[in-house]
Amino acid sequence: AAVGVPALYVCLTEDHAQAARALEAERVAISMGHYQKTKPADLSRVLSRAIRGEYSTKMCGQTTRCIDGLAVKRIASLLS
Repeated sequence: AAVGVPALYVCLTEDHAQAARALEAERVAISMGHYQKTKPADLSRVLSRAIRGEYSTKMCGQTTRCIDGLAVKRIASLLS
């Protein structure tokens, strides 16, 4: 997201799904939720739309607004 690329998440665990939902709420990603609950037809539909560019043009402008890529630097300054 820090470089302007939207993401599609199929999550391994529920805590990952929760984080993915937060990014989806910010309109910088699409979350399919936990992989065991993801239906192949739904994934196919979302991937088809993504390939056609239906999501990327809407999301690319949102990613850098939401994530700047400087979190590690901010955390390091808090620790020093």
